[in-house]
Amino acid sequence: MSDVRPSVAPAFLALDTRVPATLRDLLVEADGCLKSGFLTGATACAQRAVQTLLKLEDSEGGSFQARLRSLSDKYPAVAQVLFAVLMHFGDETVPDESKLDAHRLQLLTVTLKAVMYEIYVLGPERSERIQYVRRLLESLEGNIELEQSSSSTGRSASAPRSAAVGASSSPTSAA
Repeated sequence: MSDVRPSVAPAFLALDTRVPATLRDLLVEADGCLKSGFLTGATACAQRAVQTLLKLEDSEGGSFQARLRSLSDKYPAVAQVLFAVLMHFGDETVPDESKLDAHRLQLLTVTLKAVMYEIYVLGPERSERIQYVRRLLESLEGNIELEQSSSSTGRSASAPRSAAVGASSSPTSAA
């Protein structure tokens, strides 16, 4: 297995302050345990972080898989491969996964950081950008029409301002 380490760490690996403190604390602890070689502790912290994320996001379902699918449905802009990794390694109730090896732990913690970055950082930033553009559009006098591809929006090529402004305004539906 090759060791993939970019020369500059991606921004999502640094836990942003917009990520809830309970999740940040669990991932800091998981990283510390992993660096010290305490794989059981690192596994427990990382898997607890997955459970905490599901709880904080009010994910519904009778099983771990159902709750993770609920979270995936809530945030469709988050890549499905990230949820697949969480599904495979994040369930603390699976006896065979009581202790993950270092590579699997690294994959789980990096995936958790990516999901949290998508949910707590990129989603709100995306929403802020859309709101800013919406305010600029609304400040223009008159009824302007925006050219849009019907394949990307499902509307006619010349959508009225009111239809275009409301498109993809939720942080979870914008790509």
